[in-house]
Amino acid sequence: MSKDNQKQEVINKGLPRAGLTAS
Repeated sequence: MSKDNQKQEVINKGLPRAGLTAS
């Protein structure tokens, strides 16, 4: 699992916070 995959998982599990982390 690469870091990119983990990042996407966090965004999927935290949609409301995705805007802050995905930015």
